[in-house]
Amino acid sequence: MAQWDDRIDTSVRFGSFQQIPLESEPVRPIPPTSIQRWPWRWGCSLAIAAIAVLMALGVCAWIFMRSQPEQRLEEWQEGAWTVSKLGRLEFSRYFEEEHRLIVACTGKFPELWDTSIGKRVAVLSDHQGEMAIAGCAPDGKRFFTAEPTDREPPLSSGQRVRSLWIWETVSGRLARHVLVDISAREVRECSDWDVTWRGDHELLLQLHYRANPARASRRTVFGVVDIETGIVRLPVGDMDIPEQLVFSPEGKRAMATALYGVSRGRGGSVGRRGMGASTSVPLIDMESFQTITGIRGPGKNNNPCAVVSRWDGYCHCGQQSHGHAM
Repeated sequence: MAQWDDRIDTSVRFGSFQQIPLESEPVRPIPPTSIQRWPWRWGCSLAIAAIAVLMALGVCAWIFMRSQPEQRLEEWQEGAWTVSKLGRLEFSRYFEEEHRLIVACTGKFPELWDTSIGKRVAVLSDHQGEMAIAGCAPDGKRFFTAEPTDREPPLSSGQRVRSLWIWETVSGRLARHVLVDISAREVRECSDWDVTWRGDHELLLQLHYRANPARASRRTVFGVVDIETGIVRLPVGDMDIPEQLVFSPEGKRAMATALYGVSRGRGGSVGRRGMGASTSVPLIDMESFQTITGIRGPGKNNNPCAVVSRWDGYCHCGQQSHGHAM
């Protein structure tokens, strides 16, 4: 039963005071305490924790599957030969002395093959995207792969980053992943690059600038990558030279010559010709990245000299159009 309260309410009605007794509120049940609500909260916490654990396990499984791709080979016998179907070839590089072959096919990770026995050594699953360059170290223990410089636009942060991967030649195991930041003003507008070994522990980067892919580069910016630490020094040199370098045996000097390719002439004929011409071949100090001198072409008119075939104690040069030896 409701109990009456002795309190009174004083209110104003039509300018007069009236005393009206108030009926007290009925007794309400005691609200549930935190202890009584605890099982429900505990159940929600367990559910959230279980979902988080399942997501973490899924991520771990995805990473593991990426590191162990299933690229099964389709093989058959043709006499004494075992033939393997790889797919549509996009890139290949053969290291003759090490008996190793790199192949990259459309829609697949690059693969490393042992050519002495005709067996696949490893799937280079850490290499992402297209493969533009690959090269083996002078000692044959490691090789690198690189992506194109124009593979993707700059990041939202404004950075333009490209990747180099260093691998062990025998096993195909990834030794180091190097990120090359080409966001700086000096190198941001490069059109393509070349990477070569500089001894057994460094890589030489050559960033080219060409307005037309079929024409010569108008400028070369150099960089150096320390393989042991992954430190990138860029730029270390900026020169207006032809883009193809022919190194001296010790690697301290280089001749900069025109890059040759296949092109179609005005009359429709297809031939091998230079992407650019020069009246001299610069001799470069690869320690200071400075031009020492320039070698002129033969003849009184300084005919273009843009071909360097090899450097074996003597530098073998030739005239671009006639192949004259110097």
